[in-house]
Amino acid sequence: MNLYSKLSTGRIQFSFTIILLSIILAWKFSSLDPLSTSKKKNKNNLTSTEIDNDDSVISEAYNYLLSTEKKRKPMIDYMEIVQTDIDRNRRGICIDWVVSLVDYFKLLPDTLYFTVSCIDRFLSFKPISANKLELLCVSSMFIASKYEDTFPPEVEENRDCTKNKSSKEEILEMEIDILKTLNFDMGNPTIKTFLRQDCQIWRLLRLPARKITI
Repeated sequence: MNLYSKLSTGRIQFSFTIILLSIILAWKFSSLDPLSTSKKKNKNNLTSTEIDNDDSVISEAYNYLLSTEKKRKPMIDYMEIVQTDIDRNRRGICIDWVVSLVDYFKLLPDTLYFTVSCIDRFLSFKPISANKLELLCVSSMFIASKYEDTFPPEVEENRDCTKNKSSKEEILEMEIDILKTLNFDMGNPTIKTFLRQDCQIWRLLRLPARKITI
């Protein structure tokens, strides 16, 4: 065997030894890793204490959502008490328009619910003229998309949706007005929030799937 063959054989043996030691050490430390141990744990073997802790966390989260909704939900009769120049029919037309915009920009469903929430909450505090309702809708969607979506439409794109009836400056001014009126309390739960929470609870409790209609 020449010198080159001996060196090659030695390198192979050394590499094999290193790989073997790495496997042994990885197995040794993985047995001590609490994360890997918890991953192997079967959900069916949960203790009563762990189940109680899960129930407690779910209960606290749900109660927080309910309390937040109660503080930040719009008035039921704001159209009769606050508004004088718009009615429910005009609001419905604008909401349909917002739905088409959300679909056009391929925004998340959460953005739609958030937009409607912003509109109704603002109208619960401030009267608005009929010719400004469209501006309120597009500015509310502008806020909601920045809150919910990764790539929200630019303000110029929102301006184009109004067919240039509203300028970029007017949209930004209305955005500021909405935020100030709502006291910057934007993290309110929507219908989608409760639907998602209910689905998680049903999945945890292993309840059979049921059809949900809104």
